[in-house]
Amino acid sequence: MIHRRWAACAAAASVMIAAPATAAVAAGNHGYPLGQDLDAVAANGPTGAPVDGTRVTRATSGSAVAGTDRPVDARGRFRAGSVTKTFVATVVLQLVAEHRLGLDDPVDRWLPGVLPDNDGKITVRELLNHTSGLFDVTDTLPLNPPTDFLPMRWDTWTLPELVDRATANDSLFDPGTDYHYSSTDYLVLGMLIERITGHTYADEISHRILRPLGLHDTTLPGTDPRVAGPHAHDYIPDGNGGVVDITEMNPSVMNAAGELISTSRRPQPLHHCPARWPAAATGPTAGDEDGVRAVRNRPRPGGHAVALRHDGVRS
Repeated sequence: MIHRRWAACAAAASVMIAAPATAAVAAGNHGYPLGQDLDAVAANGPTGAPVDGTRVTRATSGSAVAGTDRPVDARGRFRAGSVTKTFVATVVLQLVAEHRLGLDDPVDRWLPGVLPDNDGKITVRELLNHTSGLFDVTDTLPLNPPTDFLPMRWDTWTLPELVDRATANDSLFDPGTDYHYSSTDYLVLGMLIERITGHTYADEISHRILRPLGLHDTTLPGTDPRVAGPHAHDYIPDGNGGVVDITEMNPSVMNAAGELISTSRRPQPLHHCPARWPAAATGPTAGDEDGVRAVRNRPRPGGHAVALRHDGVRS
């Protein structure tokens, strides 16, 4: 369906994240000292600017394993964290475009009793734009100091368990009255997808987005602790001046809010996306007002905003 193609393109745009941070430079830089510049970015933090061009040069900086000279592979996978939310939101908006769900539907209509403290007021739209007021499940996890997380890194968590952990805390404000980024919102959306479709949110993302766009290196690993394929290792401070390798961990603790594994090497699907966005990004026609309103919400103070530009001729 055409609306799946539009929405899948929106998700693909969010997957193009720089690989982890001396530099290994891919062929094709034509003598330009890209590696030196990339090392500076790794040291000082990245910035970005849109440019027009036809040649793509790939480069990496740093080492794949601490204490070694093993270069970072430009094809490497990484845990993409909250980029997962973009894919979840895309599926939800597709369900809206298919008239299987309404943005202003109360969550209780589909998941009765899951959100006990909201009197049935929280809507799908408020979950999508982080105005539900739900307590952030991340703040219930032992992450500070990071080493407190180590004993639970292999634990398996389900969506209901994580949502229950969050909703054991009072809501922060009445739904729709303020903004607060909360991973709980997207855990609930994951449950919503599963209730409506009868499939896991991971299966729906794969069926609707990953396979159609050929994103073969992007996965939702479920409870698999490994990062399949080439990857740089991930570390946290050990509290004593050293680090602990946490590359392998059970990603179900992030679930629908952050379990995605992806790569920076898949911009190609964007070239096949229709050129006009967001007017028809979430529906079969440009007049699908529900979908358009969802992506045109004005950023609130302290909030987040996403922009996508795609030039080209519609195929």
